[in-house]
Amino acid sequence: MAVLTGQTTRGERLAYFGGGFGINLLSGTIGSYILIYLTDVVGLAAAAVGTLLLVARLLDAVGDPFMGYVIDHLPERRGGRYRPYLFTGALLASVSFLSVFFVPLWTPWPLLAAWVTYLVWGFVADLVDLPFISLLPTMAADTAERSRLAGLSTFGRILGVLVINVATIPVVSSFADERTGWQVWALCLVLASLAIMAIVPGRVRERVRPVNPQRYGLRRLVTLILTNRAAMVLVTAKLSASTAIAAGGASVYYFTYNVGDRSLISIAALAMVPPTMLGALLVPALIRRIGLKAALLGALLLSAAPSVVIWLVHSNVTLVLVLMGLTAVGGGATLTAANATIAELVDYAEWRFGDRAEGAFTSLAAFAAKAGAGLGGAMVAYTLAFTGYVGGARQSEQALDGIVFAMTLLPAAVLLAGAAIFLAYPVTRELSERVAAELAERRQEALS
Repeated sequence: MAVLTGQTTRGERLAYFGGGFGINLLSGTIGSYILIYLTDVVGLAAAAVGTLLLVARLLDAVGDPFMGYVIDHLPERRGGRYRPYLFTGALLASVSFLSVFFVPLWTPWPLLAAWVTYLVWGFVADLVDLPFISLLPTMAADTAERSRLAGLSTFGRILGVLVINVATIPVVSSFADERTGWQVWALCLVLASLAIMAIVPGRVRERVRPVNPQRYGLRRLVTLILTNRAAMVLVTAKLSASTAIAAGGASVYYFTYNVGDRSLISIAALAMVPPTMLGALLVPALIRRIGLKAALLGALLLSAAPSVVIWLVHSNVTLVLVLMGLTAVGGGATLTAANATIAELVDYAEWRFGDRAEGAFTSLAAFAAKAGAGLGGAMVAYTLAFTGYVGGARQSEQALDGIVFAMTLLPAAVLLAGAAIFLAYPVTRELSERVAAELAERRQEALS
């Protein structure tokens, strides 16, 4: 069994960047627009959609550890454990994505259709997202190289969100029938995503192989997760970040109703891209200086602070845009550091427990992302319902205040709670270096 070492090639890095972009064209659209699509286009009540987002995502998230187990136990094919399954997963996810935007408008039971299609989407999306994220710990053993790959993947995901947030509303609004606009746009996104994901598997390589080639069992999976404090703390911190990101999606309502100018949604998306990329770009260098734990902790705090200020100055749109940019710096840094920390966690668990389980720990990240998306979306929806929001209508002052609260103080509180919990993360910079050195020795011993 050969162990490839060294840095990834330029082609691999470009492919990993492209994979993040292609995947986020679909998952980013669901995350950013499913709430307003179901309330304002399909016509469902905000509270009903909130319940759907919360329950569906929590059900989906509970199954993620077992999906990770399945991913880790797929038959190893020529080319690796994960990359041969990327395009098949992307194809299935594309079909599920289209059903979310088509089926509820085709049936006399739109709420039931929304439940079914949204639940299926959550499970099927794992079939592409989990193998893709699981690739990161296998592509390189070096922390700096992993941080660079994580940054490139984050760049790709940011670019995907940029395309979505800049183009979605103008494209959809250009059609006389907004329903038709959403369906045409969904089809365009699927075609673009599939074209990209068809290229990725042939360009990336899996280098880092398990010291112990035997696959872990289900009972061992419970040990790897529930008795691993590092895993529990990290997944909680990522849950807070994902919840805050989803709650920040209330900015769509803010620009639509508080400001009264939907065109600012695209402008805000453009304005946030450079600072988000800056945050992602700074993280690899920051990790080399202070370690992953300190970098992720600082990113969480940087994401939270500007949101509190936005609550105080929300009537000044220019200042709000500037502060959203500062939040984006923290957001880009958080995404990159969290992805790199998952790879660190894979090594730590192999060092401590003897089992290498990229899929299992990647599924924990997916669990946190989905549970956070459901929790954040539900918090926004319930806040809107509680404060009297009515889709497509002129909003009351109470409803307008609810929108501002949902996009500022709500995500800030969640991020601060996550940062406080992450203080208990046990993998310090020194321990991470020790783990990497000892695993390298074990691999050499296994080869000899």
